[in-house]
Amino acid sequence: MATKTPGRRTSQGKKRARRRRLGVFIGVVLIVALAAAVYQLMGPASEAVPPKALAVKPGAARGRNVVLITLDTTRADRIGCYGYEAAETPNLDALAAGGVRVADAVTCVPLTLPAHAAILTGRYPPRLGVRDNGLYRLDEKHHTLAERLKEKGYATAAFIAAFVLDKRYGLDQGFDEYDDNVTLKYRRPGVRQASPQRPADAVIDSALTWLDDHCRRNPQQPFFMWVHLFDAHTPYAPPEPFRSRFADSPYDGEIAFADQQAGRLIERLRELGRIEQSLIVVLGDHGEGLGQHHEPGHSLLIYDTTMRVPLILYAPKLWPAGVVVDDRVVATVDVMATVLDLIGEPVEELDGLSLLQAAAPDRAVYMETLSPRLNHGWSALFGLRTHRDKYIEAPTPEYYDLRTDPAEARNALDDNVARGNALANLLEQMRASFPDDAGGGPTVVPDSDAMQKLQALGYLGGTPPGAAAAGPRPDPKDQIVKYLAELTKAAQWVDQGRFAEAVPHIRRVLEDNLLDARLWHLLSLAQLGLGQLEQALASRKKTIELQPEDVVHWIRMAHLQLALGDREAAAAALDQAVAVDPDDGEIYLLRARLAADAGDFERALLECRQARLRDPTRHTAMSFSAAGSLYDRLNRPRDAKEAYERAYAADPLDSGALLGLARVAAREGRSRRATEVANRILPGETQWFSSRLLVARAYLDLGEGENAIRTMTDMIAALPGHARPQNNLGNVYFRLDRLDEAVAAYETALKLNPRYAKAHYNLGNALEKTGRVDQALRHYRTAVEIDPRQTGAQIALTRVDTRAGRLAEAFRRLETLLSDGVATLQQIEADPELAPLVADPRFKQLERFRKPSAP
Repeated sequence: MATKTPGRRTSQGKKRARRRRLGVFIGVVLIVALAAAVYQLMGPASEAVPPKALAVKPGAARGRNVVLITLDTTRADRIGCYGYEAAETPNLDALAAGGVRVADAVTCVPLTLPAHAAILTGRYPPRLGVRDNGLYRLDEKHHTLAERLKEKGYATAAFIAAFVLDKRYGLDQGFDEYDDNVTLKYRRPGVRQASPQRPADAVIDSALTWLDDHCRRNPQQPFFMWVHLFDAHTPYAPPEPFRSRFADSPYDGEIAFADQQAGRLIERLRELGRIEQSLIVVLGDHGEGLGQHHEPGHSLLIYDTTMRVPLILYAPKLWPAGVVVDDRVVATVDVMATVLDLIGEPVEELDGLSLLQAAAPDRAVYMETLSPRLNHGWSALFGLRTHRDKYIEAPTPEYYDLRTDPAEARNALDDNVARGNALANLLEQMRASFPDDAGGGPTVVPDSDAMQKLQALGYLGGTPPGAAAAGPRPDPKDQIVKYLAELTKAAQWVDQGRFAEAVPHIRRVLEDNLLDARLWHLLSLAQLGLGQLEQALASRKKTIELQPEDVVHWIRMAHLQLALGDREAAAAALDQAVAVDPDDGEIYLLRARLAADAGDFERALLECRQARLRDPTRHTAMSFSAAGSLYDRLNRPRDAKEAYERAYAADPLDSGALLGLARVAAREGRSRRATEVANRILPGETQWFSSRLLVARAYLDLGEGENAIRTMTDMIAALPGHARPQNNLGNVYFRLDRLDEAVAAYETALKLNPRYAKAHYNLGNALEKTGRVDQALRHYRTAVEIDPRQTGAQIALTRVDTRAGRLAEAFRRLETLLSDGVATLQQIEADPELAPLVADPRFKQLERFRKPSAP
């Protein structure tokens, strides 16, 4: 066997050979056992072995290029060649007309990462240990199609459309080039995306660049290209002209756009004279519910809506045009076996079956989804799919005769007990053949030291993470009917900032779904939105008990601990986050914030750099915008401007970059430009709130006080029940010297959140300016009691002590402020009201707190 991919562990070759020999032996044993089960299922064969689906010899495509195009979230019944009259898929239809169309192809799992892992290895998810998106990675011990082809001298390249297939998840094995440059710059304004993705035209552009270069440099070397198109995934937002053409069915519009772009690749192969020497395989990784069986998306059920996919093979002159394979079920795990068989490579250790080989008339394909259990605490689903029927293992088992009920509308198990039992027994034997440890699994390795530290700090209970998820599970098909609409509504309300409505709604749904980590996550976000930090932290602890392997929960916990002022607990949570996923860039951005709060700006800048090195796809822009903020605090305006510009180049919609550039414009006296840039930040973006404040200040600088007031009142209307907009409205009135209105706005903010330290300080400031000094002092002191690091209130109290001649008290407070990093000597020296302190000989004793000026 040829040398494995450079950079991988080549020393494992002999071990792999031994595993293969052992695997062949074990495989024979399992095949015999499963064959016996099938014999019991079907009875003795009454006729000859069925013919091969593709009547070509193994090796018939030896030396041909292999082009694999995977269409994410694409249903077979939405493609023209599969009978969908409303489709606009001329390129896929042409491939089917000139090649092979598999009429009954199914995936083994309705999730992108495990589905593609199965396609690229020919193995079922339980053998790979890759069972869901985000939490798992493909272990190096599993041999991929790219590795097999590379060993045969192929150049290999992959072009990825979504972060869910980022190289961190292990699918890059065997690829010379793995282009997962799915940066946030591809985001469309106003279109929310669960994770970074790029449109089909950008993916095809990259693929064509590589193809042209390869054909120029290495014209004799065969190549394997994998092109992944994610467009049919939510949100459905096709570009024009497909947006207008498919206004009533944007999902179909996304498929039409993907077809158009796939056509560009096929045409380039033709232009380069490579189409005749290529084998093109197009398939879906899984489908989409589109509301059928009450499932709008995918992942929770394993009906044909999400499991049946298109599969088309095109290889000029290799077989007659227009072949339709319609006498068997074909699985996406069969693709690797078929490709290897066609190019003359041995097919071994695979769950997939080559289309060149005979298939049992009643072949059963394995299916599963663990997502209901992992994300909602419901039962996982397992199933078997044959060409004529399906069995689903669930709390209420299901059987469907697909010949009479292709829509799987009626559970016919009671009418087919013997058949259902036979399939159930076969499924049990198949699952028993899967290894307990496939070498994959969640990437989390819980760090006991960090866990103990969090427990000691009171941020985690004594229940072992995951223990709360034990016990019987409800049936996903029942839960979807009862709760999915409610779950969706809760997520929409949280997304829209309707937190006051969301919290009681989520709590009602939680009464029957206490193991639903997604609900606890939404509840924590909504409570945070309402300023209920302690409640939000308690809800976040529940998500960690249910999903300790999800780094998002640890990062969110750190955010909450920072908001509560507990930096030690935040650091411990981030330590645990690193143990779970050391490549999540947000960890390092939060560490940068901790370092900056401690006054260590150089360390903070290093953490920002680490964020973009570890996680360039998601955090390049944010790391540069965070660095810009740090440079602003260091009084390095040129460096700040450059950082914001680099953030903007990485992601023109990054709210931190836009806010930073708006601040630069305001600092340079270009207030109108500042408002223009800041107004590009859309509601819901991270810095939207801060952008409204900047816009209001810019309007004040322009002498447009009414515009400033309107900016704040619009924010109050967008975020009813929130204290911060009221506080900022008070700031606008204060700047306009409309003090009574400022006092009223601050008081409203404090009614909404009595522990809002900054509002107490601002109210004290306004009261002091109107001569109500005693009331002002009460609010200053309350602000400091709530937050000892409230700089404004601390300095205000220092001023009061100074004016009253209580210099000893003022110096005691000042020393505390400086030692805690709440204030700097430069701030004190610049305050005219504190001049008596600066002139006092005791002030020289504070020189030890002076920090060198930034260069």
